[in-house]
Amino acid sequence: MSTDRLPPLPDDALTAEQRAVAERIVAGPRGRLGGPFVPVLHSPQAAEHLQALGAYLRFGCGLPARVFELAVLLVARHRDQGFEWAHHEPLARAAGLPDEVIAAIAADERPTGLTDAEVAAYDLVTEALRGNDVAQRTYERAVAQFGERGVVELVVTAGYYTTLAMVMNLARTPVPPGAPVLPARNRDERGRPCPPPRTGCTTRCTAPVRSRCSSCPASAARPGAGTG
Repeated sequence: MSTDRLPPLPDDALTAEQRAVAERIVAGPRGRLGGPFVPVLHSPQAAEHLQALGAYLRFGCGLPARVFELAVLLVARHRDQGFEWAHHEPLARAAGLPDEVIAAIAADERPTGLTDAEVAAYDLVTEALRGNDVAQRTYERAVAQFGERGVVELVVTAGYYTTLAMVMNLARTPVPPGAPVLPARNRDERGRPCPPPRTGCTTRCTAPVRSRCSSCPASAARPGAGTG
């Protein structure tokens, strides 16, 4: 991948509005201006609103730290965002997410060993990221764990970090040297990420899109399998 498209603006190139926003970010709980806020600062009003939302979600909302970081890692994996992964993988470990859970998410596989709350969060965020709907059962299980407010904040968290991931992918924000590396995913012949294997598969999908999972026993048993 090529170099950073939107590197830090020189101090003498900042407008008064950009400088004020940058100073508020540094003075806040983050303590520094980095990552997504380097490119977002090109739009200071967007940076102002995003940093306020992010500060609330990360430092003020009531989601358990493990659940919050689980959601962020799912977004980073879904969007193949290296900086987001590099920054939040250590935070997820510090919050108590087991190494095997983090490794499974990095491999785009469903982790085992999650708590009931984490399973509910995993399913909710995964369905929200991969489709345009969340199943009623998934929604009800999440509400039972987090309440309606918590479910909204969990999905807003996924949406917020999706926005940051898209900005950093656009900017090609570099991963700091020595930071945890998000492994590349298997891709089809068009360069698109292959989906995780369906239940019953023993290997990851490497088939072309039109014949995806055609060798999977679970999908072969269903009418029309392997054509999606």
